[in-house]
Amino acid sequence: MPADRTGPRHPVPRQRRRQLYNRPSSDGGRRLSCLLMKTGLVAANYPAQIPASDLAWEAHVRQSANIGYHPVGTCRMGGENAVVDGTLKLRGIDGLRVVDASVMPVIVSGNTNAETIMIAERAAEFILRDKRGY
Repeated sequence: MPADRTGPRHPVPRQRRRQLYNRPSSDGGRRLSCLLMKTGLVAANYPAQIPASDLAWEAHVRQSANIGYHPVGTCRMGGENAVVDGTLKLRGIDGLRVVDASVMPVIVSGNTNAETIMIAERAAEFILRDKRGY
């Protein structure tokens, strides 16, 4: 690695990454190890001793993983009993829309950024349509 390298350093030291990837286990274990390193989960919640089996890795992930900063569903939309209608209007309060990730009924499998942008763009369309009266 060049001395003049710029940018953030990987949170898991190179030697430790090699140990994780090359540990004797199944292909599934190696894929899980790579996934953990890419997400940074290993660096943030690194076990004191490297788990020896896929079951041990799974137990570690279940114990130390969290949802991060992507809560959704607190004002979910859809259906008659939902807080928000299909045009993102808050039921029971005129002139108020909820335009963020909280309207998603369930969390998506990835980052919520793109979906939240789509919700905001769709809300802009709804607002313009209501203002123009069509």
